[in-house]
Order: sequence, then structure tokens, then C-alpha cells
Amino acid sequence: MKKHYFLTLCLALLGLRAEAYDFSAVSEGQFPIDLYYAVNPDGTTVTVVQGPAVYQCAALDIPATVTHEGKTYTVTTIGAQAFRLADIGSFELPNTITTIQNAAFQGCDGTPVSFPTSLKFIGDNAFEGAHIVEAVLPEGLEHLGTRAFSAWYNNINPGTLWHVVLPSTLTEMGDYVFEYQAHLTDLTLPDNMTEIPDYTFQNCGNLTTVDLPDALQRIGYQAFANTGLTGVTFPATLTEIAGNAFQAAPLTEVTLPDNVTKLGENAFASCGQLRRITFSAGLTELPDRICSYCDQLTEVNIPDGIQSIGTFAFDHCTRLTSISLPESVTALGNFVFGNCGLTKFTFPSGITSVGTGVFNNCTDLTEVAWPASLTTLSDQTFSGCTALTTVNLPEGLTAIGNSAFSGCIALAHLDIPVGVTTIGKNVFGYCTALTSIELPHTLTSIGSYAFSPSGLTEIDVPQSVTELGGGLVRDCEDITAFRIRNAIPPRIIDSPDVIVSESTGAHCTLYVPEGSKADYEAAEAWANFGAIVEEAAAPNTIYRITAQPASYGTLRLTAGDETGTTVDVRRGSEVTVEAVPAEGYALTQLQMNGEDVTAAVEDGRYTIPSVEANASFIATFSRVPVTLSLSSGEGGTMDVTVPYGDTFTLALTPADGWTLNAAYLDGLDVTADVAEGGLYTTPELMRDAALAVSFEKTVGIENAGVVSQARAYADRSGRLVVEGLGSTERADVLTASGQRLATLTAEGGRATWQLPAPGTYVVRVPGKGIKVGY
Repeated sequence: MKKHYFLTLCLALLGLRAEAYDFSAVSEGQFPIDLYYAVNPDGTTVTVVQGPAVYQCAALDIPATVTHEGKTYTVTTIGAQAFRLADIGSFELPNTITTIQNAAFQGCDGTPVSFPTSLKFIGDNAFEGAHIVEAVLPEGLEHLGTRAFSAWYNNINPGTLWHVVLPSTLTEMGDYVFEYQAHLTDLTLPDNMTEIPDYTFQNCGNLTTVDLPDALQRIGYQAFANTGLTGVTFPATLTEIAGNAFQAAPLTEVTLPDNVTKLGENAFASCGQLRRITFSAGLTELPDRICSYCDQLTEVNIPDGIQSIGTFAFDHCTRLTSISLPESVTALGNFVFGNCGLTKFTFPSGITSVGTGVFNNCTDLTEVAWPASLTTLSDQTFSGCTALTTVNLPEGLTAIGNSAFSGCIALAHLDIPVGVTTIGKNVFGYCTALTSIELPHTLTSIGSYAFSPSGLTEIDVPQSVTELGGGLVRDCEDITAFRIRNAIPPRIIDSPDVIVSESTGAHCTLYVPEGSKADYEAAEAWANFGAIVEEAAAPNTIYRITAQPASYGTLRLTAGDETGTTVDVRRGSEVTVEAVPAEGYALTQLQMNGEDVTAAVEDGRYTIPSVEANASFIATFSRVPVTLSLSSGEGGTMDVTVPYGDTFTLALTPADGWTLNAAYLDGLDVTADVAEGGLYTTPELMRDAALAVSFEKTVGIENAGVVSQARAYADRSGRLVVEGLGSTERADVLTASGQRLATLTAEGGRATWQLPAPGTYVVRVPGKGIKVGY
């Protein structure tokens, strides 16, 4: 045994093939060759296995028994890949064979004379790509593996098999078993067969007839796709036909039994000869693409109980001129009848959902009534319906979807019902017969290119529209008048950002309500119109009053119960503009549409008694000037208004015989800041301030030669302040007539006293008198 494994390793290193084997023996027959065997675990049977090289001979007889070293073994199994790619003209399998393992004859040129009656198991790929011409499989066979007789191998599909018989004992069958057997014409299936697995006969192009078993319940995915079947009778037991099961088969008529409750997508798609189909009463839905591209289909029978029809279900059924849907149908999928030959169509009364493009490119469709149960006309519903002349849209419709009528070149008139609020993009593009259209007063939004290009010569957009798509009438070469009833230019949505092209706009006039021309002229979207003309505004015209943002204050608009920085008001309404400055600021100018109306402002308010146009207000707020209060006696004070942040210069001029005693700004001694000649300049004034000035005169006193350094002033409250008194000095407060009112002594060089009333007073200190005012 050791030498066998050594040989295997050597052959592998040489690029040859070999499987583990126990012995070899010369075959019987006219063309004997060495066959290699592996003893099975039971010790009494063997498996024919792959040898060191590919088997080659003109004809091979595989023996029923083989003797080695005096022991006879029964040959029961053809091992995995044993004859893969073998060059054998034909071979005989003994009636002792029970199992043919995976890929045993894959790509083999040889053909078995017959399959032994003892056979129970054929593995995956067992005869894939082999030159088999007949497969009459024996009763007793239980398992048939995936791709067991597939003609597709290494991108080669010889397809030599023409006759197949499957036994009633078969209990397991894989997918793809007979795929691409292009010459298969004769097929017998057992009556007890319940399922035809996925892809079983796909691309068996010459298989034109098949008798389906009476017990059949399921036909798998693509089981008969691209076969040559022209007709098939389905047994009453059938419950499921999987997706693509008969795709591209030349069936001419299909009637599904009532027990069919499950039908896969594309089950009969591209059946180019199919003329009539009757669906099962057991179904509740027709799946996507069920009959798409069945271009000879003229009759479709859909039983009551079907609730929905899937996407592209009858797409490109070009000869299907009419179809009747039962009242049970509530939903239609996208493009369900796209590219069909329908001429008229009636919706079931209970329809609740219709997908995109349901009649897309139905070029023979002339008339349709959209169901009252639907509030939206879906996107692309009638796109490309070149013969469509009449569409009845119901009351209750609220939206027309994108491209709904695009390319309807025969549509010359359409009544859009009141209640529609939205018209989508490209809705009437290329509707060349549509020269005019009445838009309802409920409309609020129209999408980009909605009418471009079309045959419109004029359009009247109601005041309710607040959004318009760019390029709305961009290439409508015949349009001469564009009327818009909204005094407030609608917001432009989507690109481009112009309503009409330069070439089209050059011969088209834009008509707008009086009082709104300036707003349309200022908006780029309307720039390409040859002229903008104001027309008389309707009494219910809405105008927009806007308060622009301002620094250091706000503008507040009031119209009835509405307040804010923007108000939309009916023509003739009253609007009040209130200026609210920030603290420390005041309104200095108010402009309306660039015109100064400040003079008409009263108590911070400006009123438009009757709105006749759009208006925009701009306010300018400035700092409130400060007040400089001057006091120096003589019975009062003087207030001077100084711009905020400015300085102020004044001359402090004493009367004859007097000199400046002190100058105090808000209690701060600024005497030293008084320049020669008595000129004093305040610092930058950021708030109200008071300047108190006092003058002094030298008088004779008992202490000759002693003059006090005291200074005195009175603040705005009448408080007398005397500063600079010596510790032994006193200050007498006298009226202007000389009556003594008080004698003050200093505490820390400072004395204060409340003056009884405004007026001029004299503070007498050693050596001088100081005149103060309050």
C-alpha cells in the first residue's frame, strides 16, 4: 500500500492525475485497459476510481466483479471524477452499479449503452458536458444530482441528449439537471412527480412538448425558460409557478388552473408567440413582468379576486388593444401597461394606487377617465401617448405628477379641476397641439419645464401660485403673453433660474398686477421677457410689505392681527410700520421703496392707509445725542445738545472783577483743563453730563493778605460743595443780597450744604467771595 501512495505523489508532481486506489485490474472486452479500484468500507465491494492518467479506449466493459489477490469484489460505484474527460467511445455499466458519484463522467466523450437497473444514485455534474444521447433512467433511481446531465461545461454546450425518461422512484432531483440540452425533443416525466426543480430544462430549445405529471405541484425558477414549448397543459394539482419559469418560450396559449396561488415574476415574459392567457382564480396578485414583451398577446383574462398587478406586468404587449380589469383590482404597479397597444382603458372603481408610467408610450391610446378614487395623477402616466386626445380628470384630484402628459402631441385641450395644487416637472413638454390651458385658482406650485416646449401661445398663472419651476415656458416658440396674477413674484424652484429663454422671451410680454413691476424687474428669473407691463390689479390681489433688517433697531409691521417683518395683505388694507430703536438710539430716517418718508413718521409710526403696491422699508437708527447742562448762577442752567461721542468747547468768561474759581464736570474737578482765555473742551460725551462753574472775587477781610484756596460749585440737585478749606477756615453761604444762610466748617477739607432754592449764591471764605449758581 505504501508504494501506491508514493506513486500518487509522483504522478501529481508530474502533472498527471491519480486518486488513491487499492489495486488495478485489466478490464474485459474487446478493448481491455487497466481500471483502478478502491475497496469500499464494507470490504466486499469496490469503487472504480480515477487512474494515473485519463482513461482511453474505443469501448469499455466495466465488470460486475473483479478479483484481486484471490478475493472477488462486487463493483458497485463509479467514483467521483473517475472518467472525467475520458476519451471512450462507449461503455457498458454492469447491473451491480448502484452509485455514480459527482462528476464521474463529466466532459466524457463516451456514451453508456444503458443505465443499469440497480442504479439508485447519480451525483452532481455526473454526466455534465458528456456526449450522452439518451437517458432512460431506470426504475429504482432515487437521487439525481444538480447539473447531472447539463450540457453546459467549460463554456461548451454540445447538447447531444435527445431522449429522457425519468423514473417514478425518483425522490430527489437537483437544479439545472438538463439545462442547455438543445437537442432534447422527447421527454417523459413520471406521473407521481410533484416538483420540477429550478432551471431543469432551461435553454432546451428543441423541447416543444411536455406532458406534465398529474401530481405536479411546483414548477421551479426558469425550469422551462428558453425552451421550444408551444403549448402546455397544467395539471389541476399545480399550486406554484416560479419566476421566469417559461420565459421566452414560444407558448401560444396559457390557462392556469384555479389551484395556482403563487406566480413568480417574469413567469411568461418574452413569450413572443403568446396570444391568450387566462390567470388562476386562486391568485390575488399578478407579479412584476408576468407577460412583459409578449408582443403577440391580444387577450388577457383576469379573474375577480386579483387585487394588484405588478410593475411592467404587460409592458411592450404591443398588440394588446384592450383589457378588462375586475373590480377587485385596487393597485397597479409602475409601467404596468407601458408600450402596450391599448386604445381605451377603464379603471376599476375601487382602485387606490397607480404607479409611475402606467400608460407610458401607449401610442394608440386615445381616451382615458382617471378614477375619482385617486388624488394624484402619477409621474409619466401618459408620457409618450401620441394619440391621446381626451383625458377626464376627476374632482378631488390634487396633484399632477412629473412628465404626466409629456409627448402627448395630439392633446389639444385639458380641463384641470379645481382642487389641484401641484403640477410637476415636464408635465406638458412636447404637447405641441396644446395652445392654451386654464389653470385652477387652487394651484400653488408648477414644476420646471412644465410647459416647455409646447404649443402654448399664452398662459395665465393664478395668484395662488407661489412656486414656479425654472424653464417653465423656456422653449415655447409661439408664446406671446405670459400673465401672472400674483403681485408677489413666486419663488423659483429647480434649475434653470429663468422662466423663458432669451430667444422666446424676446417676443413675449410679461403682464403683472399694478404695483409689482419693480419687483419683477428686479428678479433675474423674469429678465428675458421683451417687456413687463402692469395691468389693473384685482380687488383680492395680495401685496407684500417687507421691513428690511436694520442696525440698532427694528421695524415692526402690523396689518390687522398680523405682525412681523413681512406681511402679505389684500389690496386696500392698512399697514402700520413702527420703528423700535435700541436703547440709546433713535430713528433718523425711514425709506419706503427708496423714498424718504421720515417726515410722515409720528410717534415712531408710519401708516400706509391703503396698500396698492408691494413695499419695502429701510430704517436708519442713530445714537441719541447727549445733553450737557451748564450752570454758573444767575437763576438757572442752560442745556446744550451734543452729538453722541462728540466733544464740546465753551468759553468760561467771568464778569469784571471776577476770576474763575472752579469748573466741575459731573463732580470731577476739571479746572486745570481750562485753557488760556477761559476755553474748556469736554471729553467725548457718551452720556448726559453737567458742567458747574463758579467765579471768585477777592474781598477785604480782617486777615489781610490771607486768601483762602477754597473752590465751590453746586451740582444739579442744589448741593453746594466747598473744597480746599483749611482746618480753621469757615465758609459763609450768602444770598445774592448778602443775607447769611449758613456757616460751614470743613471735614477733611470739604464741606457740603443743600441750597434752599435755585438761584445765585455767594460763598465767602477768607480773602474772597465765590459766586455759584443753581
